[in-house]
This record gives sequence, structure tokens and C-alpha cells, in this order.
Amino acid sequence: YRDRTVQPAAYEYRLIDISLDGSRHASAPKLIDAASATDGGQWSLGFSEPNPFTTLTEIPITLPTSAIVDLTVMDVAGRTVASPLAHELLTGGTHFISLDGTTLGNVSGTYFVRMTATDPDSGMILWQSPNPLVLALIR
Repeated sequence: YRDRTVQPAAYEYRLIDISLDGSRHASAPKLIDAASATDGGQWSLGFSEPNPFTTLTEIPITLPTSAIVDLTVMDVAGRTVASPLAHELLTGGTHFISLDGTTLGNVSGTYFVRMTATDPDSGMILWQSPNPLVLALIR
């Protein structure tokens, strides 16, 4: 188990088993020193440039570790209209993803971009953008 939500400090973890009859059994505590841990950066779905755009825009994304990334563009009704990244393994660091306006059907309007990153080993979601990135396509 990887707890990716903690701040650098010392933490004590303990598992508690709860049986069907309601009885509990606590395991011995495990002390984890995360005081010297660094995350190598933060997850982010950055602001696209240019925005609004007419043909092409670039969306910066930052990953502190390697992850499988999905980048989805939706219209105002929530329908997926493009997937600039579909289940692609990316290394940690900042990447600039190009989005061509023609993939949006050449329709002027407002679009929303969401990013999901999953662990390549376990398939667990590591991060999802808490708020969508807003794009404006002008034709």
C-alpha cells in the first residue's frame, strides 16, 4: 500500500482485522519515517497555451513519477470528444501535449479537459485532476 497523501513526517500505521462476529485483532504498529521523503514534484494539469485557440494548443502536465495517463476532452454536455492521451505510459516530469482543434470537430465552443494517472504496476488511480481545465476553441 502506498499512502501518497501524507506530508513528510514520521507516521505509525497499524492494521486492524475485524471478524464477521465483530471481534477485532490489531497488528503491531509499523513506524514509517517519511520525514526525508520527497515527491519529486507535484501532479498537475497546467493551463493550455494559447487559450482561446484556433488550431493548436499545448497542455502541460506534470507527473512526479511514471504513470499511465489518460487525457480526455469533453464538451459542455459531458460527452468525450477527443482523447489526446489514451492509456499512455509517461515518465515522471513535465510533458507538453498538443491538441489539434480539428479533433474537436471544428466546432467553436468551450471544452473541458480531465487527466487521470494510474500506477503502471497495480492499476490503482494515483491522481485525477480535481477541476477540469477549460479550453475555448474559436473558429
